[in-house]
Amino acid sequence: MSDARHAKRFGGLQKWFEASNSKQINEALNSIVISTQKTTSISFGAEKLRMEVNKAIIYLEEELVSQIREHPKTQFHLIFPPYSRARYAIWHQKYLLKAKVHEEVVRYMAGKSEELDNLYLYGYEDQNFLDNLSNYKDLGHYHWRFNQQMLKNIKDKEHLITVRNVSTYLQKAKSKALHYDLTGLGNRIRDYLDELEGN
Repeated sequence: MSDARHAKRFGGLQKWFEASNSKQINEALNSIVISTQKTTSISFGAEKLRMEVNKAIIYLEEELVSQIREHPKTQFHLIFPPYSRARYAIWHQKYLLKAKVHEEVVRYMAGKSEELDNLYLYGYEDQNFLDNLSNYKDLGHYHWRFNQQMLKNIKDKEHLITVRNVSTYLQKAKSKALHYDLTGLGNRIRDYLDELEGN
């Protein structure tokens, strides 16, 4: 936030357009446009899903869960970052394999939080602030005020994902991603890019 080049990108799609010489913004705009040009989501088989989920779980076990187990007196507060809804919409509407792997990772870690007393898991995909591009400087980087909110949530043990609520959490997150107007957003970006090329 102390870097004006980054701070000025918060405020919505128009701010992104004004910063379209930024590599991060160009990547965000292009990923949205490319995803909306796909007429259907990319299909995959059950074996591919199993392989990708297994790969993710092995990584989690080796790089993260093992550390949590080895340090039982340390509390671990893990947060699934509140990426913009546009990113989750791209996954759920066009790249279903990414969405499914993500969901299985969330379920897996919720199970681990039940097993490991020193693990707390937080998520925000069921929250409305992800819908508002004004809160983001690209598809993944959210405004600093949400860091403050997350620290408060850790203190108050709010927005926890557990085995008891993970299914409801994921169902709500998926519904929000599927109902997000990705096509409309892509059209606005395409119109802007076409206008740029015309000038």
